[in-house]
Formats: sequence, structure tokens, C-alpha cells
Amino acid sequence: MKKNLMMRMASVLLIAVLMSTCAISGTFAKYVTSDSGSDSARVAKFGVAVDNTGALFLKAYEKNEASYTLGDNTVESVDSSNVIAPGTTCSNTNVVLTGKPEVAVKVTYEITALTISGDWTDGNGDEYFPVIFNVAGTDYYIGMNPTVDSVETLFAAVKKAVADYSKTYAPNTDLAGVASDALDITWRWEFDGAASGATLFGYQTDEQDTDLGDKAASSGVELKIELAIKTTVTQID
Repeated sequence: MKKNLMMRMASVLLIAVLMSTCAISGTFAKYVTSDSGSDSARVAKFGVAVDNTGALFLKAYEKNEASYTLGDNTVESVDSSNVIAPGTTCSNTNVVLTGKPEVAVKVTYEITALTISGDWTDGNGDEYFPVIFNVAGTDYYIGMNPTVDSVETLFAAVKKAVADYSKTYAPNTDLAGVASDALDITWRWEFDGAASGATLFGYQTDEQDTDLGDKAASSGVELKIELAIKTTVTQID
């Protein structure tokens, strides 16, 4: 009896030991693998500045010929107003970009204002606007082709030409080093209507030019032109 009891107790202990061994092996013996990663980033630099504050019209204009000896200027207003006259010209080549953005960018231009005010007509009452614009090397003027036959269509053509001009640059381009890419928009009023106007307007324009000058001197309303250009630098997606 005692022998059977002892054998039963021994069997129970053996089972308990085996169960403990399984539990221990299940707790301390297993396959394990792992990995971890860490990284960081900063915001890409933009830092682009646009300086588009240069003059499009001037108070005074110098004569182009080096032999001119009567003074520095051939046209000069009596007050602080900018003026235009036959023989005057000015260019918007003074747009200055700076910065070295770490993103690709596109530089675009927009004419935000191009208007005239006052009576721009000749002695016959016909519309007369002698200013010639040059955008990126192409002249735009009234009469240049059948579609540019008025101030309205001229201004529309100039605005489109400016809007169509753009430049793109890769990341890390020093924009200060690409000044030659800036939009060159120039206006001019030809001095000699017979010589240069023959190809532009098809007739001598001295009389029409004089009509405008006389109106500016006598009328109560000034003959004025306004031109404003906006330069924008945008990241390319």
C-alpha cells in the first residue's frame, strides 16, 4: 500500500517537474529579431528676394549722341513728374533677383497696369499713340499688323508677350547670377518720324507728335501713361 502511494507521489512529482521544464523553456527560449531607424530633416531653404522698384519712366533723359554739348539732358520736366517725349526711351532691365533656393523655381512676369489718360488724338481727332514697346526683342506698336490697330489691341499684345515670358531654374541656382535672363521690356518714342516712322507707322509723324505736345501744354487734363510690372518667383512642384 505504502509502495503504491509512494509510486503515485513520485509520478505526480515527475509530472510536475516536466510541466515546470516546459514552462521554463517556453519563457526563456525563443527566436527574436528586431530593427530600429531614426532620421531627421530641415525645411528646404527658399530665401528669394525680388527687387522690382526701378524706374520705368524718368524725369529727365540724356541725348544719346556723344557730341551733344549744350547740357546733360535734352528732356527734363519742370517738377517731380516723369515725362515722355519724342526721342526718349527707358528699359525695365533693372529687375534684381537674389537668393539660392533649394527648390526648383519659375520666374514669371505680369503687367498689372498699362493705361493712358487724356486726349491721345492728333489734329484730325484720330487716335494717335506713338510709343513703341519692345518685349524680349520684339517690337509692338499700333499698325504692326492688322490685329494691332488701336491702343486697346496694342496693350493686349504687350501684356500677352510679357505673360508668355518665363524662366525656370534647378534647385540651388544662384538667382543673382542669372540677371541676363530677366525680362527686358523697353518703350521708346521715335524722334524722327520720317526716318524710323516710315517702317513703323508708314507716314511722317512730326505733326501728330506736335499735336500731343501742344495739348500737354494747354489742356487742363494731362496726357499720361502708366506701366506697372510684377515679377514672381514660384516653386515648381
